[in-house]
Amino acid sequence: MNGPSFNAGRSICLPGWLNVVNENSNSLFLKIGPGDFLVQHAIALGLHTTILILVNGILDTCSSKLMPDKKDFGYSFPCDGRGEVVLAIFR
Repeated sequence: MNGPSFNAGRSICLPGWLNVVNENSNSLFLKIGPGDFLVQHAIALGLHTTILILVNGILDTCSSKLMPDKKDFGYSFPCDGRGEVVLAIFR
């Protein structure tokens, strides 16, 4: 590997980084296993769900029709209403 793009890439910012990445034994990256993968997905799911709930609450407060309530789609439960979902769980 001695092409012009290879040589230019080796000297751009961090000399020797390409050699470290291509070696089988390096300490540049942490060793991760399937447990780390599952934990990362659990954290991502929690963050996405929290952000979706917060955005939905903000849009409801502003009376936006971007994310309509389920009653606007033609189905609802008797205890449903704006802000009464928590009360419906504990009845």
